[in-house]
Amino acid sequence: LTDRFSFGLNIKLVQEKIWHMNANVIAADVGCLFVTKNKGIRIGMSISNFGGKMKLEGYDTERDFDIDETIFGNNDKIDSHLDTQGWPLPLVFRAGISKDVLDDKMHKLTLAGDAIHPNNNYEYLNLGLEYTFMGIGSVRAGQSYVFLEEHEEDDKREEMTNQFTIGAGLNYKIPRGPGIQLDYVVRDFGVLKSVGSYSLNISF
Repeated sequence: LTDRFSFGLNIKLVQEKIWHMNANVIAADVGCLFVTKNKGIRIGMSISNFGGKMKLEGYDTERDFDIDETIFGNNDKIDSHLDTQGWPLPLVFRAGISKDVLDDKMHKLTLAGDAIHPNNNYEYLNLGLEYTFMGIGSVRAGQSYVFLEEHEEDDKREEMTNQFTIGAGLNYKIPRGPGIQLDYVVRDFGVLKSVGSYSLNISF
């Protein structure tokens, strides 16, 4: 219908293992992006981890069971197993908007914000900005868990909200060769302190 609308779907197998037990479920991530007629404004929405329930099964649930310990002579090693309870994946609905407030041959400044609605926590916002110089170098900054409601009077709980993120990146296209993108980011994880991450992308 229009080249300003795009849609994406990701199917994944989620697996968790604890000793001799494991849980498996198939889940999906689905999202869409709409580029408005207003220059530089993009609106997107996504649903993550849409699927069934995880349930641990395996060798560690097997037990020998005596149906009546007061009776002698009966079989006291009847094969049985523990029936574990299933639990849902952390379903997340996300709606976001971004705008290029500055976009010319030398400079580009993008502002972005996401509204997050998880099924296992309160709603919150993620805010960020990116400045790019000549399409080569970029610096980024962001704030996570903005307006996340505090439901525990605990200093440690407060430390894990309002996390600040800062990063930088380089994007270079080798003449007649691949494009190389190198990014570095530092995230504040509260009680876990700051954590740095690198990423390297090569496109052909």
